[in-house]
Amino acid sequence: MKTFKQVFGTSLLLVFMTGLIGGCGGGDGDDSGIDPDSWPAFVLPNMEVAQERYMTFTGAQGSPFITTSGPLAGLSSSAPPVLVIELNYVVEALERVNSPDSYARYVGIYCGDYACTGIDVAAGAQAAGMQYAEYGIYSLNMIGTGFYDFGAFSGGNNSLTPTDSMPSGITKVYVGKALGEVAIVDPSRDYELTGSVSVSVNFPEHKMQINLSSMQARDNYDGTVTEFNDVQMDLTISGYQCSGVNVSWMSNSNSAAALAPGATGQADCDFYGSTAEEVAGVLHLIDIHGNAAIIAFGAK
Repeated sequence: MKTFKQVFGTSLLLVFMTGLIGGCGGGDGDDSGIDPDSWPAFVLPNMEVAQERYMTFTGAQGSPFITTSGPLAGLSSSAPPVLVIELNYVVEALERVNSPDSYARYVGIYCGDYACTGIDVAAGAQAAGMQYAEYGIYSLNMIGTGFYDFGAFSGGNNSLTPTDSMPSGITKVYVGKALGEVAIVDPSRDYELTGSVSVSVNFPEHKMQINLSSMQARDNYDGTVTEFNDVQMDLTISGYQCSGVNVSWMSNSNSAAALAPGATGQADCDFYGSTAEEVAGVLHLIDIHGNAAIIAFGAK
């Protein structure tokens, strides 16, 4: 996955109302005959992005730079139920592509005055069997520039759990999947992450724990697969929202794609469904060397 960086003072705005923006794609057009109306929450009109991480990375310019709001921020509920990419140019529609895994993947390209920009998307709700929330990753690649932008997102379509409907007297374990990107500074390399997530929630104490496991990293250059760290983070719950900065445990790994021990981070998520049937969110991690990862997850 190679991505686009803002250049020449021109900003890229991604208005994302079908929930599509994430990941890495490839392959031929999808001829599966899937009815778009049967797809999960991300295809619904007026989808709202609740959480986002945005990472700009190029080995020539040092460590990855992460912000908590990226191109998906500031969405309007009046926007049309299509992916709109605005750089003062006309944009071709994204095309669904065949994928060797169970994630929904899309690719697109548009060309402006300076360069052509490739768009890769991976969305996870379908793979996790979710109905109320969507999560995923995206990449933007200004072809031939060496600038890479990655994003992770989660959201829903008017499906956040009402605060007064949140469970209060139970504990629950949610199980699902995670998608992400990790950028390694030296040697300069980036990898797509896939893995499993479990979220253990103690509603009476307003506490929860995210556990990422079996995390695999696929090199975006040559396709080789190696391992990424397993990660555990502790969060607190307020209403339908959850957040935390405590990386309580991380596995050690000598993999070229792994982060060094002691990485810091932050996670933010939300509950979805009438009685918190699902949870989805994003997190980021940064180690002492400046290597960084952004990850989106969803579980039910």
